Amino acid sequence: MDEDSIHVFATTEKDNKTITVSYARIYFDPVEKHVKVGRVATASAYRGQGLGGKVMRRCCEVAWDRFKASEVWLDAQLHAVDFYKLMGFQVVSDVFMEAGIEHVRMIWRNLF
Repeated sequence: MDEDSIHVFATTEKDNKTITVSYARIYFDPVEKHVKVGRVATASAYRGQGLGGKVMRRCCEVAWDRFKASEVWLDAQLHAVDFYKLMGFQVVSDVFMEAGIEHVRMIWRNLF
């Protein structure tokens, strides 16, 4: 999937180096006509500063601007569901296991 992915990230300067502090990967599924977001992460020292929200908003913008995707999908770990709800995502599945961790599928539908 990586060769077809777009990487969205936030950086900062630390010790004269640029470091990535928040990240998400997006992939357009041409058959289903939606974008899948995955590998969402923000370094613990940078959480609570709005960086994850900015990265997710940018993912949704790219989904619409570049792909005209009507939906953005993600599989959220249960502890992160409220964060994604703040971004406008809705839970659309029952709980399922992925890599030994409870997840739910969530979808953001483009309202433009």
